[in-house]
Amino acid sequence: MKALKAAEAAKRLEEKKQKEQEKRKAAAKAERERLKQEKELKQKLEEEQKKKRELDAAAKKRQREEGE
Repeated sequence: MKALKAAEAAKRLEEKKQKEQEKRKAAAKAERERLKQEKELKQKLEEEQKKKRELDAAAKKRQREEGE
């Protein structure tokens, strides 16, 4: 009887460990995905700012050329 209870307890403990491991793995995956999306958004914003600066510079250059 004691061996059976010990085996059941060991099985429950192993299942608990497995569930915890799965939770940690899912949390790590979610964090990687969040960081990936954050990086993509940052790159997109930087590209948009670069394009805006280039357009502003081109507009200023045209104004200077027209003013001459």
